[in-house]
Amino acid sequence: MDLLSDFICRINQVVVLKKLEVKVVKTKFILEILNSFEEFGFIRGYKILPNSKEILVLLKYVNGVSILSKLVRISKRSKKIYNSNYQGKTYGFNYLVVSSNEGIIITSSLNKVPVGGEILMLIK
Repeated sequence: MDLLSDFICRINQVVVLKKLEVKVVKTKFILEILNSFEEFGFIRGYKILPNSKEILVLLKYVNGVSILSKLVRISKRSKKIYNSNYQGKTYGFNYLVVSSNEGIIITSSLNKVPVGGEILMLIK
């Protein structure tokens, strides 16, 4: 299992159990995603654990319901999905996480993405 799939799986499991925090593997890529999640208000924050290769992610709940109700992996190692294939689609109240040369971009519509990139996941 790759590290992004592991990250998504851990977040989804903890949300179902309604826990406040989860430990995930520390990589630069995961840190970039967590920075974007914190900027958009999907999580309360995160702490890099000293002397460890893990990050403690602090999940955000409103009235007992998690802001991140479910993460769905779109692009996989076996089949990459790029936003040029999905241009013009909107996703309602869902958000897309796109990896581009500008960094991680979170958007509700691919029309708003000024650059190309790989669609990593859908946030429900």
